[in-house]
Amino acid sequence: MKQIRAYKMKSILFSVLVFGTMLLSAQDTLVLQPGPEGKDALIWSILPDNNYGDSPKFLSMSWTFGGIPGADRSLIQFDLTEIPEGREIISAKLNLFFKNLEPNEMFHTGENASALRLITESWDEYTVTWNNAPSTTDDFQVILPQSINPRQDYLNIDVTEAIRNLYQFPDLYYGWLLGLINENPWSCLLFASGDIDEVHLRPKLEIVYTEQSALTAFFNFEIHENAMVSFFNESEGYTELNWSFGDGNSSTEENPVYQFENAGHYNVCLTVFNDTLEKTYCDTVFLCNSSVASFIVESVELECRFVNQSENADVYVWDFGDGLQSQLSNPEHIFAADGLYAVRLVASNECSSDTITKLVYIANILDDNSVFSLFPNPSRGKFSIISNVSGPFKLEIFDQRGSIILKDEGELVGNEPANYMLTVHSGIYYYRVWIENRWHQGKVFLIKQ
Repeated sequence: MKQIRAYKMKSILFSVLVFGTMLLSAQDTLVLQPGPEGKDALIWSILPDNNYGDSPKFLSMSWTFGGIPGADRSLIQFDLTEIPEGREIISAKLNLFFKNLEPNEMFHTGENASALRLITESWDEYTVTWNNAPSTTDDFQVILPQSINPRQDYLNIDVTEAIRNLYQFPDLYYGWLLGLINENPWSCLLFASGDIDEVHLRPKLEIVYTEQSALTAFFNFEIHENAMVSFFNESEGYTELNWSFGDGNSSTEENPVYQFENAGHYNVCLTVFNDTLEKTYCDTVFLCNSSVASFIVESVELECRFVNQSENADVYVWDFGDGLQSQLSNPEHIFAADGLYAVRLVASNECSSDTITKLVYIANILDDNSVFSLFPNPSRGKFSIISNVSGPFKLEIFDQRGSIILKDEGELVGNEPANYMLTVHSGIYYYRVWIENRWHQGKVFLIKQ
């Protein structure tokens, strides 16, 4: 805890806090340029267990040392606790100043493009070495391009995104590590660290921030028929806005109602602005045509061909009612025996599914009139069955969902009718009659006024 308190104090002592005029911009500027009390260090692969926490060098280098190739990297962490909580980082600029502190006359040299990578582990200035260096991430890294001047100062390096993350997530990120992108020999960037005596050459960070505004970006939406979508802006604290519908079109309306041309996934974004800030919220709008299941049956005795007439579907699951299934679009199926089968089709796409069930009568072609007849057909509700033979019989009548609406059994007397009444609505119904050790089946057409 003593180290933490001392670290905060030294940043306070060696930083300059410049307050912007509230009437003009409502922005504050923090300038950090710490000296030896700051936190930076050099690590060197040639002596990987040595610590260089007091080195005046801040560099990225790959060289040969006595004929042995080696590399130097540098670490730095600015104290951002001077920025009050709940502030919005507007901009952050880093300045690094050239300084040669090598034994020989040297300058920025070679393919020396380097990267400032965020450090993701806590580290100590006076114990860090090459061998125990903390891990880093490429997220929000800042590239220092190859030098164009051997004594070049790197000024106004835009580190805004990195500083926002260092400020917002102090338990995730712990400063930067500077290193060459390609650590090939005879390349280097030479800067001064905060431990150099020349104050004006120490790394300098300038941060502009403001009180966090109430600016928020958010919206909801409602999908209607025919790919029409209503958008409801729920943002706050903005003066301007812009919608991007993910199909190349945009709008500045407050709550637009938008007609998409096709089904699909659309990444819709709403960007809101005020005088100093900009925020964007995006959500995926998924438009899908509802599937509709439909089919007809073409049958020849026990063999059936199912003709798929579904709409807006690309996945099909058939259940033939005899324990067998198919996923073909237009399957052909041979039933093992005569009977009444409830055939079901489930037609679906990535956002919906629809199911239809039809009763399918399967029978070898017989002259049922030679055994029995059902009349009148169509009827108004009253009908009879008559057979030219005597014996036990069963009668079943189904609706189109396969539910039995009439059932009877007994003895038929040859050429004497058995009379029945249906009290259901007009429509097409199906019958099965068991006579002479087999089922006979067909349709009943009911017409009521």
